[in-house]
Amino acid sequence: MSIDVGTGIARILKAEAVDWVSTFPVCKVNNALGRREYPW
Repeated sequence: MSIDVGTGIARILKAEAVDWVSTFPVCKVNNALGRREYPW
């Protein structure tokens, strides 16, 4: 199974019970976080 880096980061943060994430500037990770239903 192959996943992109943003999705991998989002999965790790979710597994670690991180409740809130902020990124600057806007990057591809934001899209992955949105798919995982993270507030930002």
